[in-house]
This record gives sequence, C-alpha cells and structure tokens, in this order.
Amino acid sequence: LPGTEKLQAFTDAQGIARAFWRLGSDAGRGNNRVEVTSESVVGTTFFCASATAGPATQINIGGGNNQRAEASAPAPESLNIWVNDSCNPVSGIAVTFAVRQGGGKVNGLEELTLNTDSSGHAEVAFTLGPLGGNNLVEAGFPGNPNAPAVFNIFGVVRDAKNPTSFSGLVS
Repeated sequence: LPGTEKLQAFTDAQGIARAFWRLGSDAGRGNNRVEVTSESVVGTTFFCASATAGPATQINIGGGNNQRAEASAPAPESLNIWVNDSCNPVSGIAVTFAVRQGGGKVNGLEELTLNTDSSGHAEVAFTLGPLGGNNLVEAGFPGNPNAPAVFNIFGVVRDAKNPTSFSGLVS
C-alpha cells in the first residue's frame, strides 16, 4: 500500500513475494533502506537504494545579504547562494550574478555566471559602486520557476570633514 511503513506480502506459486517501494525525498547514497524478514527464514535481508536530487526549483541566499560597507570598497562578506530542489542541493547549475543597481562589481565584472558546487552553492566577491546607497545584485538560473535571490548591500560614502572615530577600552 502506498505510504505504509510495514507491509506483509505472501509468496506466489514460485515462492516470490513482491512489494513496490517509493524512495523518500532526501537524496543520498544508500540512504533509503528496507528490511525484509520472515517467520520461517532465519536472518534478515536489507535492500538499499540511492536517491538523486530532483530538478532545481529554487535559489536561496546563503550569506552576504544586508551588508554595509564603504562605497567603492569590497563588501566584508562574499555573496553566497544555494540552489536546491526544495529539499536537496543541486550541483552544476549555471547561476548568473548580475549587478542591478549601484554600479558595483561581482568578481570585478558587472555580470558573472558560475556553476553550483557539489553542495549546491556558488559565491562571488562584491565591490560596491562609487556612490552611496543601495547596491543590488540579482542571482538566478535559467528555467527558475521561482523568484531570483536579490542581495542588498548599502554603500556609505566617506566624509573627510566628519571622520569616524572609536573610543573605549579594549581588553
């Protein structure tokens, strides 16, 4: 029966019992297992199956969003995305990082396409544009059925007349 965790099956005239098995949603090697026992047979038999990730269905921000940095300077954190099938990472997906506002650069370019690694991640370094305000970077992949990932990095312009200072006790 679909969706049952236990099933009792009887053998046919040739002594063969059959059952259909639907793999779980988690991808992995040998991570789906079925244990088979019988009252009339000593021991236990196990069947293992590997599941692969489904097609990429979404892109999520992994890190680097909502940063503040000096205009024309590198952002403190890289911009990192994760592509998945809504549960499992999907590798080898061509993700395009494109600067949409602020004049910044990803790895020195206005637009760059990278493939996701074995964990479904891709990342770029970001340098803010010369003006203060919002810098927006969009990351997406062809055929994405959902919204792209959008990073917002706020640029602060240095004011030579009003220098930054720190005071306090460092211990």
